[in-house]
Amino acid sequence: MLEVDRNESAVLVVGGGIAGMHASLVLAEAGVKVFLVDSAPTCGGIFSLLDRTFPNASCGVCQMAVTEQAYCPMIEVERHPLITLMTNSRIKSVQGQVGDFIVTVAQKGEYVLKALCDSCGKCEAVCPIEVGVPAHTGLLPHKAIYRPGVRSLPGVFALDEDACDRCGKCVEVCERNAIDLDAEPGDVVVSVRAVIAGPGLGHYDPGTRLEYGYGRTKNVITCLELERLMSPSGPTGGRLIRPSDREIPRRVAFVQCVGSRDRVGEIPYCSSVCCMYAIKDAMRVKELIPDAVVKVFFMDVRACGKGFEEYYEKAKALGVEFVSCRVSCIEPADGHVYIPVELEGIVSTEEFDLAVLSTGFTPSDGIDELSQVLGIEKGLFGYLGAGVTDTASPVVTDREGIYVCGGGVEPQDIPTAVMWSGACAFHALRDALADSPANPLPVVPQSAVEPCSESQYPPESKHEPLQDDERIGVFVCRCSSSMDCLDIDKIIEWSREQDGVVTVMDIPDLCMQSGVEALQASIQKDVIKKLVVAACSPRDVTLILGDKLSEIGIGKGLLEVANIREQCAWVHLEDDSVTEKALELVAIAIEQVRHARPLSEKTRPVLEGALVVGGGIAGMRAAKALADLGHDVHLVEKQPVLGGRAKAMTRSLEGMDVQALSHRLEKEIREDPRIEVHVSSEICSISPVDGGFCATMENCRNDSKNCTQDTRVGAVILATGGSEAEAPKSFGHDISTGIVTQTELEAKLDQAGVILEDLPSDMDSVVMIQCAGSRDTERPYCSRVCCLQALKNAIRLKTSRPETEIYVLHRDIRAPGFSELFYEQARDMGVVFVRYPENITPQVLPGSNGSSLVVEVHDEGLGELVHIQADIVALSVGVRGEADTDLVRGLGIDSDPYGFYVEANSKVQPTDFLTSGVYVCGTARAPITVREALISAETAAVRAAVRLRRGEERSKENIAEVRTRRCRGCGLCVEACSYDARSLDEESGIAVVDEFKCQGCGACQVACPSGASEHLGFEARRLLAALDVVFM
Repeated sequence: MLEVDRNESAVLVVGGGIAGMHASLVLAEAGVKVFLVDSAPTCGGIFSLLDRTFPNASCGVCQMAVTEQAYCPMIEVERHPLITLMTNSRIKSVQGQVGDFIVTVAQKGEYVLKALCDSCGKCEAVCPIEVGVPAHTGLLPHKAIYRPGVRSLPGVFALDEDACDRCGKCVEVCERNAIDLDAEPGDVVVSVRAVIAGPGLGHYDPGTRLEYGYGRTKNVITCLELERLMSPSGPTGGRLIRPSDREIPRRVAFVQCVGSRDRVGEIPYCSSVCCMYAIKDAMRVKELIPDAVVKVFFMDVRACGKGFEEYYEKAKALGVEFVSCRVSCIEPADGHVYIPVELEGIVSTEEFDLAVLSTGFTPSDGIDELSQVLGIEKGLFGYLGAGVTDTASPVVTDREGIYVCGGGVEPQDIPTAVMWSGACAFHALRDALADSPANPLPVVPQSAVEPCSESQYPPESKHEPLQDDERIGVFVCRCSSSMDCLDIDKIIEWSREQDGVVTVMDIPDLCMQSGVEALQASIQKDVIKKLVVAACSPRDVTLILGDKLSEIGIGKGLLEVANIREQCAWVHLEDDSVTEKALELVAIAIEQVRHARPLSEKTRPVLEGALVVGGGIAGMRAAKALADLGHDVHLVEKQPVLGGRAKAMTRSLEGMDVQALSHRLEKEIREDPRIEVHVSSEICSISPVDGGFCATMENCRNDSKNCTQDTRVGAVILATGGSEAEAPKSFGHDISTGIVTQTELEAKLDQAGVILEDLPSDMDSVVMIQCAGSRDTERPYCSRVCCLQALKNAIRLKTSRPETEIYVLHRDIRAPGFSELFYEQARDMGVVFVRYPENITPQVLPGSNGSSLVVEVHDEGLGELVHIQADIVALSVGVRGEADTDLVRGLGIDSDPYGFYVEANSKVQPTDFLTSGVYVCGTARAPITVREALISAETAAVRAAVRLRRGEERSKENIAEVRTRRCRGCGLCVEACSYDARSLDEESGIAVVDEFKCQGCGACQVACPSGASEHLGFEARRLLAALDVVFM
């Protein structure tokens, strides 16, 4: 049993999916040691099975890390010095209390040694045992020893200990002795301050619903199976073919809500993500097979995240058909599948080549055991969490110091999982800091030496700079198990003949400590100034050699890697010209490094303190969270009182007392000495300064405006909120007192209370019209909260006066996740829901008696016009943003045409901007619920705290520079820069680069017509030299 120092501040994270990885990276960047535990042999969770993600149809998670934006989070988790990745492990016990948990982690035997395995695959080739897996999980059958996935990390093979018969054939072929079939399991005991549980989701098995034909025909598959079929790393290499006969399907049906919103299957809740991943996959089918007929059979399309509605509309424009119908069964026959469809009371049967089931999600396997070990209660349907309370963050459990996030709480998409895990990271960081505020945790370690500039070497260098700096060393990794097909001796002999190459050496297993030491010794002996390493992935090589090279005088930028394993040996096993290709890669690397120059970083201190703009629920929570982490905060609110839109709300749909929450938050920030509150104030100007921002506040009391002194801070959080949009004039809101918005209806109910006699007598019939100002040409987005507000008001009315007739006219009822239960409750209480077509808006007409109203609606289910008499017509008018144009201009950020701020990446950086040090939360970024506002505020706060805790910001190495003699001062590069990192010097008119803002994207280099902009590390002469090798 291994024990870990109890004095070390650390946090344990359970679950290596998106949520667990994000929480781990945030904490590690804040200087906290993290133990990331996952029961699988690799991290990544469901994400590792996905080829693309919505709404941007790309991997999209490479920007999740707080500071290293260029890397996939799985890579960052593996390479971060403060994260210990513990796969094939489970939590055995959790003893102690917050600040002092003793956790025992049970680890399976390390049958494949990560330090030795090079993923050559020879073991899998000789393994005689095939292991089947449930097809609906998206996983493929594999051998008893196998690589879990192309994108899996750690990137080594794993052994299925239950399936392996210990025949030993894999051991015989492993030349690196990386397999130990006698490995024993063991326990690791760690001391941590807090625990974050993000165990991910389980898969609903459609085989339990025989009516859908899954398992009876190969032409009925799940969305995850389709995902793998369309993935380049899947079984068909990305070619979409039918499993039954390997023919291209011309008619594809997507069937929604299989294992969701289904009392028969005992899963009444909505799985939240199914609609969107079906839309994503349907679009992908149309891209692969443009003439295919693709239909999505749905109950409600729940595209209610940021950018989701636009993604849905894009699918329709691409030709994907959406049919409002719940499919009751799928019948296979004659190599096809047949789906009965009922539209406007008429039943017909449609033929398809392939049916794709959008299956729901369940709690993950082992969640019962995990909740018992953690000592926390389970919530609805077996998920973790105690539900919503008025006094705690949604991520808090009934055991202090243990927090929950991700799919372990409820089905979540990636942006939601990122938000929840960020909130967990905030609470865990606060726990880690609680016992020693005067002795803060160390920040994440940086390189041991300062990078060298073009004219000097680091102090640690043992050699004086030579006049001839073109002393190139070529080192070839002789990894026999991975590169048997390569003629390594030929590569070595050819390299010796190249100009400027003074040393050529082959090193067995360069990734081992002995190989690194041999390389270092050769560099020091032969005074190598630049080097080429012919080995495997550049990521792996730079990870292994980076700091080691700096220690002996090889600056950053002076190493080139020729990937002769993945790009040659692994993809050209039977190609006689594989060595010739390897020679070309080495030649390219030599030419590039010949023209290389050292890259340098600069650092500057980050100012202390933060500015939070907006005093609503999100702004108050963000300010308090930052103060709890030890930072001074200025909270600015333009209104004379705090609270924002929450002042117009009594309770949330789930029952949260919003007024009590608002009062509690206000009391907390008023009493916190680290928070200075500025009400009746606005930011009259703000601009970037070295290490932060300078803001000038304007006091608006007594109808006068007085600018106060400048405030300098290191971070800014925008929580400027939103407001209820104006009702479209076509509904007559300003003509009849009987036409109100949902917020106005809620105010009426608040005034009456819940006593039957107090309700207005004119509420015998209420008609609610959804999307009255959302999902149209003026506001094409979904306002997300409208359906929930309508459900809340409808349930509240029915509870108080059951005889009141309530009709909800809608295009879709968007009640994702557990909110589906309230939709079901409203139906059970007698609320009537009527779907109308998107192109036929309900009309509000004057009643015949002059006192009531009549609503004319086309009932899509009946296929005819219906007239409903109404005493009250409640319009769900949506939410609009209130982005401040002065803040947008001063901070160099963007806002969309609808008043919402545009974050860096809506999927994995939902609280960050492209401008470093600026963050957003609450409705300022998109319409969200109160619960989501709290979570986004804590996420924004912890990401801002990471920046403040690090105390410095670093420029990137590969940034742009300006060749001044070529610059014409045209300004095209300034317009092209998304990071506000370029400007024109007022005196010279020459473009200049802000090294700390520049992200090295290369947009300026593309835009520059005179070749004045260059990208360090990718200079034109360097790239042209490499091209000369290939084409001359």
